[in-house]
Amino acid sequence: MTPEWSRPEKIDTIGEREKPVSIDTTADERRALAGRFGLLAVEALSADLVVRRDAAGILVTGTVRGSVVQPCSVTGEPVPAKVDEPVALRFVEPMGHGADEEIELSEDSLDTIEIEGGTIDLGEAAAETMALSLDPFPRSPNAAATLKEAGVISEEEARPLGAFAGLKAKLEEGVTLPVGALRSAQAPPTSGKADQGQGRPDGEKRREHYQAGKPPREITQRSGAGRREEQRESQ
Repeated sequence: MTPEWSRPEKIDTIGEREKPVSIDTTADERRALAGRFGLLAVEALSADLVVRRDAAGILVTGTVRGSVVQPCSVTGEPVPAKVDEPVALRFVEPMGHGADEEIELSEDSLDTIEIEGGTIDLGEAAAETMALSLDPFPRSPNAAATLKEAGVISEEEARPLGAFAGLKAKLEEGVTLPVGALRSAQAPPTSGKADQGQGRPDGEKRREHYQAGKPPREITQRSGAGRREEQRESQ
């Protein structure tokens, strides 16, 4: 199947010296590309490329430029977008390796496209570069209001409240929190008698009662028999 924007270049015309290639789109090609990529319009699309052969295949570099109109992902309203995307890819001969054979990639590994029929299609490569450069979730100026009316809260509105908000801010700033900071933030506030010793280790309770001049057995939990024995001794 022929791509919407096909600009084949025969590989036998490409050598080790850089070869500049400039390509542009027709109105029909732009309409077809808009339908393919779900755009409201492709108003302009072109590419200035340089091709050359290297040891690994045929290297293509350059820039894709254009102007498109996307539908807002929330309202469907038109959202204009500019395209100015660098290109860096390599066309390679079809690999005859088996499914289990390992392939070594060089340190400057680029996106690769297999050569088909002795040609490389620069138009198709440029079209895919354009599509990948676009925002997958474009928003129109009315998107936020529409989401709010539908009851969808923004990320700012979903921020943690209370002590957790402070912890989140510190974590985002890279501040190291002391052990137990999260547990302290989670603990509900207490007051009055319920705060006296409730949920505290026995060691803390013992220290407080020593300071108050009370014997530790008043707070030491024992079996019923043990408590009765202590009461008899105190009498």
